[in-house]
Amino acid sequence: MMLKLILFAIMMVWTVFAFGDSDGELTKVRRIEVAEIPPSTVTQGKPYKNNEERCAAAHAVDKDLSTVAATETDNGAGWLKLEFDRTYLIHRVLIYYRFYTNWYDPDNWCALSEANFRKCVDAENNVDVSVYQGEVKQKSCGTLQLTYGLEQADQIYTLICNTEGDTVKLSKSTGHIAVFEVAIISTVLKLKLAEVTPTTVTHGKTYLNNEKSYAAAYAVDKDLSTVAATETDNGAGWLKLEFDRTYFIHKVLIYYRFYTNWYNPDYSCVQNEATFKYCINTVTNVDVSVYQGEEQLKSCGTLQLTYGLEQADQIYTLICNTEGNTLKLSKSTGLIAVSEVATISTVLKQKLAEITPPKVTNGKTLDNNEESYAAAHAVDKDLSTVAATYTDKGAGWLKLEFDRTYLIHKVLIYYKFYTNWYNPDDWCVQSANFKTCLDYHNNVDVSGVPGRSKTEVLWNTPTNIRTRAGRPDLHTDL
Repeated sequence: MMLKLILFAIMMVWTVFAFGDSDGELTKVRRIEVAEIPPSTVTQGKPYKNNEERCAAAHAVDKDLSTVAATETDNGAGWLKLEFDRTYLIHRVLIYYRFYTNWYDPDNWCALSEANFRKCVDAENNVDVSVYQGEVKQKSCGTLQLTYGLEQADQIYTLICNTEGDTVKLSKSTGHIAVFEVAIISTVLKLKLAEVTPTTVTHGKTYLNNEKSYAAAYAVDKDLSTVAATETDNGAGWLKLEFDRTYFIHKVLIYYRFYTNWYNPDYSCVQNEATFKYCINTVTNVDVSVYQGEEQLKSCGTLQLTYGLEQADQIYTLICNTEGNTLKLSKSTGLIAVSEVATISTVLKQKLAEITPPKVTNGKTLDNNEESYAAAHAVDKDLSTVAATYTDKGAGWLKLEFDRTYLIHKVLIYYKFYTNWYNPDDWCVQSANFKTCLDYHNNVDVSGVPGRSKTEVLWNTPTNIRTRAGRPDLHTDL
């Protein structure tokens, strides 16, 4: 019987993502660490028995296990909210409940007997824990299912969320809610502030057409004694700093000339305070905006110069906090004149690192021989083993699935080599057979699947299908 099939073989797959970097350059991905994030506001529906002192919502985050945040559930009041200052990726929620053995308050009714303890558990059980964005529910992390465990270690509960939001809400419709501590764990970006250097600096019309004295490049030359100046007639009043890619632009620092001890005492603007003020009036009121290409994304504000005479008086900060690849200074009358412009970005600390997939699968293992051709061989750090799969009936795939979403920077794939291969009896390393094997195992699509934390290695060229009778018996020894 003629069986049509294709197979491919991979010796090793290394999936590499960026996880750190040198100074100043944002490369591929975020370096993250897990850290608790404190809520800015904690509220609840109705304190249990209206006892705000004993059952206040704030007790949920006071780092004191002997206090309790408790709320009743009548009339829709059964909720506890932890709201944050911004949106976070909520990784998990840790909830601490009372325990029985050596509880802090031996006179507490719930701790007087095991029977009482169980009644309290039943009354305070089955609490939904969800992540919200504002008032919109994004995801339920699960239901808090309390147990009858008596020890402190029994009463610490973890609910995995892995979703973005600015609020965590605990809610139920019957009984009441009682929690002794809630800790929200987020994957937090490691950021630092760094100046980003523009690749191109241009302006409309150089002041007095004097490139030697007023070139656009002087805006970023790290020399406060030089000035970039441009006229504003006929729409020429602009200065652009263009970057090699999109950055998150945190702020812009602009340095202007000062009066006291200016570098060039013969400069007309510093002859006296009157001329200094005249120059200020001519070059003030400059819009500073972030662009993406030619599209204005956000104005960081207007550069309003002051009459301050000292160097410290003439350093101006405009907050942008937006992404873009161009910074533009513009005005329609007077002049633009700046001594230095520094663009500050929040730059991620990163490095390249291999990430290990917790799960590796394939469609149909070659010859159904898991021992010799298992998918796991693709990541076993052993180049003498091989992961091989048939491609008939849509089975031509190998998947590496990860524990969460990563930015996949690159994938390294190791194939068998000819010279000094580990197994000299391998058919593929016998003379010209090596090229034949390459032809059969070639043309494999390698794709990242968005949102599913997978890298799929897929055979996507069904044209070179051969029958088993028409090719060497590669399935026996790859």
